[in-house]
Amino acid sequence: MLGAGIRSWLVRQPPVLSVPPTHGQLRRLCRYQARELRRRARDPQRGAEPRRRAEEQARWIRDVLRHHPLNDDLTRTIRQSADLLNKQEIGRLSSASPAGSPGRRPAGAAGADQHV
Repeated sequence: MLGAGIRSWLVRQPPVLSVPPTHGQLRRLCRYQARELRRRARDPQRGAEPRRRAEEQARWIRDVLRHHPLNDDLTRTIRQSADLLNKQEIGRLSSASPAGSPGRRPAGAAGADQHV
């Protein structure tokens, strides 16, 4: 049980970056993003396409890290992964929200304009 808690903590805590970040910090952030993407790829509550894209990006990060990347390569990979992670999170939140746009009530709802 303790091991699962430690793994969960490791996945959820992004590394601290200095300004400007060091090469090691950028590599750690890439590894963090890869772990987060692999976790999302295993999540059965996500659709097949988001899981496939998460797994594909995690493999991309692994390949980048294997080829002795420059800081520019790491920064580009981090941005691409962050974009994907944010899109997936926004998609998950919007699919979990109730139907209709925020602040609008469906016709016939309490307090809605009703014509007699």
